[in-house]
Amino acid sequence: ALAGWRLPVLFRRLRRSRMGKRQEAQIPPALDLLANGMRAGMSFVQAWGFAASQTPAPFGEEMVATKREIDLGLPLEKALENMRRRVESEDMDLTVASIRLTLSTGGDLPKGLAIIAATVRARAAMRRRINALTAQGRLEAGLVAVVPVAMLLVTYSINPEQTSLLWTTAAGWGLLVALGAMDVAGFFAIQWICAIKM
Repeated sequence: ALAGWRLPVLFRRLRRSRMGKRQEAQIPPALDLLANGMRAGMSFVQAWGFAASQTPAPFGEEMVATKREIDLGLPLEKALENMRRRVESEDMDLTVASIRLTLSTGGDLPKGLAIIAATVRARAAMRRRINALTAQGRLEAGLVAVVPVAMLLVTYSINPEQTSLLWTTAAGWGLLVALGAMDVAGFFAIQWICAIKM
């Protein structure tokens, strides 16, 4: 019952995480298309529609939804803010903030979009490098969680009478609680060390 209650939530989070990664990978090419459209003489809204039509799902669908909101009369800044909330990405936050700032100050938007795309690509490359450097630490966190349970099963298969004292006596239960608490603390401590924020 507990698994049936939590599994849909975990599945939804996993699916959202995968979609978020796909969207983040599609942001720089979409910004390049937007910048190229504006260099070709299109307005920002026209270039946005062009980039939306050329960008595949899932990020392209979000761009199409934003273009539809603009066509229906929603102010540009509000439509961009709605998109930022839907995508839920630090790269999208950076992109929308930069576009809004450039539009409000009257700067060179195509050049600004190219800089944003380069910045997003650099951040993605840095994330991949960090993930590669912390892969061993994440593996160690999994081993910290699994090894005590595996050792308990091994000792039980070798000597079940002695091992069963862990759950048949008060001292054994106290030891199990202490070991479990230390195991969980070690797992989350390693995860916290490896979770490097950019």
